[in-house]
Amino acid sequence: MEKRKEPSSSGPSIEQLLSKVPDTVQESYTLFQLQKKTLAEAADARELDTIIVASHLSTAIVNGLPVDLERCGVTEEIEKIVADVVRAPPINCDISQIVAIKEN
Repeated sequence: MEKRKEPSSSGPSIEQLLSKVPDTVQESYTLFQLQKKTLAEAADARELDTIIVASHLSTAIVNGLPVDLERCGVTEEIEKIVADVVRAPPINCDISQIVAIKEN
């Protein structure tokens, strides 16, 4: 499985990228990615549900921050299943059809 890469030395730093996300995302990201806590530990520390911390990490990814997906529980097998569903009909890489992705 390919992990999200660190921002390149010519690109923005993690600190710069973090400054572009809400404080709550920064807190969850710091606990999980930088302090290496599990999703459950980060959620407990923040008194949030695990799914909320996971959504914060997805926001971090969208904003260019590296996230260790393997530690989130996304195995190579899961990654392959999702990629295969997205590439196959009826989706054919059209991620605007998110309902069809969820159903498959």
